[in-house]
Amino acid sequence: MAKRFNAKEIGERALRKIGAYSINDAEADPEELQETLYWMDMNLAHICGTEAAFWLRPATISKALTADTGSYVLETLLGTDYPSDGIVSVPGVWITTGSDDDPLEQLRRVDYENIQNKAATGRPEYFYIDRLASDDEQKVYFYPVPSSGYTAKFLVQTYSPDLTKRPFAEQHGLYTAAQLWLTLSTAFLISDGPVRRLEAGRMDRIEKQAMQAFKDLKAYGSVNTEQVRDRRVQAWGP
Repeated sequence: MAKRFNAKEIGERALRKIGAYSINDAEADPEELQETLYWMDMNLAHICGTEAAFWLRPATISKALTADTGSYVLETLLGTDYPSDGIVSVPGVWITTGSDDDPLEQLRRVDYENIQNKAATGRPEYFYIDRLASDDEQKVYFYPVPSSGYTAKFLVQTYSPDLTKRPFAEQHGLYTAAQLWLTLSTAFLISDGPVRRLEAGRMDRIEKQAMQAFKDLKAYGSVNTEQVRDRRVQAWGP
């Protein structure tokens, strides 16, 4: 199996890519490594906030809803199942009575606010998640308000881990196939002043390598799509 590098090891590879850490050096400069990890952390956080990051989606969380209660603080509702890295998005919610799982449609704020009677009760058909920056204040709203003992199932996507903490041994969480992209893209970000200021030609080459690596990952499904087998069109057997 391919080696899974920790944050420090990825940072060292990025520094080496831009010529800031020679193979003859005993170790990378601590301040340059720290700066590299700041940019790596922002880089990964940006991807996880703009792409479907399947490696940051834990098992679906099931929670019983209280009759005639239409809104919940998300962290309170999920309780001990609330991810330690917080929640960046909720890609899906289902309502179940134990036999059938029905997907709910997610509303934008303007659509939720346009509902005249938000207190109407019944089987929920929609949900709205507010976008407050503070995780411990984010709320989920159901409409109609659940009229009986329904259970909601949440598919959540967490934030990426903090890669800036010493001793920099944090795992990035990516598939091993994505480590090349993370190294190259971080190298590009730190080559325009944060650690070194490379000439434009060298920066362009690193950027193109990073973009190609990301394109390859998306094409194969290692970033924002799930890998599935092609549908079989012939019967099994001889």
